[in-house]
Amino acid sequence: MNKKNIRKKVGEFLQSNKERIEIKVPKNFSLYWVRNPIAVAWRMLILGILTKVPPMNLKNWIFKLLGYNFGKDVCLPGFIDIDPFFPELITLKEGILVGGSTTIKPWIVKDGKLTLGKIWAGRRVLFAGWSGLRPGAKIHTNTITGLHCLIDTEIPKDSFVVGHNKILKTWSTEEVERHFGESKHNPHYARNYKKETTKFRTDPSVRKITLRNDGNRLNAGCDWWRARPVWQIYWKGALVEASLLCPFEPIRKMLMWIMGVRWGKNFKLGKKVMFDHIYGDMVRFGDNCVIEDGAYFDGHDYTISEGIYGRTTIGNNFHAKKGAYVRSGLVIGNNVTLEEHAVLIKDAKDNEVWAGAPAKLVEK
Repeated sequence: MNKKNIRKKVGEFLQSNKERIEIKVPKNFSLYWVRNPIAVAWRMLILGILTKVPPMNLKNWIFKLLGYNFGKDVCLPGFIDIDPFFPELITLKEGILVGGSTTIKPWIVKDGKLTLGKIWAGRRVLFAGWSGLRPGAKIHTNTITGLHCLIDTEIPKDSFVVGHNKILKTWSTEEVERHFGESKHNPHYARNYKKETTKFRTDPSVRKITLRNDGNRLNAGCDWWRARPVWQIYWKGALVEASLLCPFEPIRKMLMWIMGVRWGKNFKLGKKVMFDHIYGDMVRFGDNCVIEDGAYFDGHDYTISEGIYGRTTIGNNFHAKKGAYVRSGLVIGNNVTLEEHAVLIKDAKDNEVWAGAPAKLVEK
């Protein structure tokens, strides 16, 4: 099929009500055959800036100007990989919360075929970090995805999805209320939020706090700025970003020490290790800890209806291998190893080895 016919078929699809289409393309096919290179370059530039910007109404307004179909209070943190070629195929309804490092891509070129499809997510859906949305993804309201989830089909409402389109469970009425309950618009919400987060920062005995979203926003993530003074979030975030770019371990360690992370003797810090911008300074390591490249230490969790902040305590001889992830608020014992890309979401006792996503105990 020649360039003209491919362009025609793509144009017809974009004007139609079809959810997905496959078009045969030659080996030398380029998306620039069907998209304006200048418009794509402009969107790439703006998206590159927005990936460093925290969630805010201005950010969503810019996305809408670029052609994306976003509803009210869509919460998009940094490090989201969203496609610059077909913004009109991406619809995120109001109140959606998107986890970091999620990829939203409505096209695939593989085996001589271009697959194009709409991506649509209903009201107050939660995508966990590292999720992937592909052509044909249609996710209905009150759905939550697991970490590293990949979706390219229709998912019914009230679902918990893991892996590749695998529905692990359907939420009960009580679980829907817990995870997606509407705000009660408590008039003291802002004051209570400040009181609880201040106590969390100043009282080391408080390991974790969970705050109900009872304000005016449609998901808890939109109130990230209430977690602590905003200047602190930006300052700590700047230190983390600088460490991600730094090739020299002594400087990386200096930056993280200034940010507030603490450790004992013989601490090894790899490249591109991420500490949470909000409460990454709540992570404490013991002696002889090794953190390999690309590990991630979180300081918060957001659901649609709850904001959760925690301090993480890690014992001696801890080893986080490449790409390992540690959830906020955990207590990890001595001599614990996380295998590559393990996603630890629960406490680990002494002398344990964890692997997988979510991580499971594989050796004791």
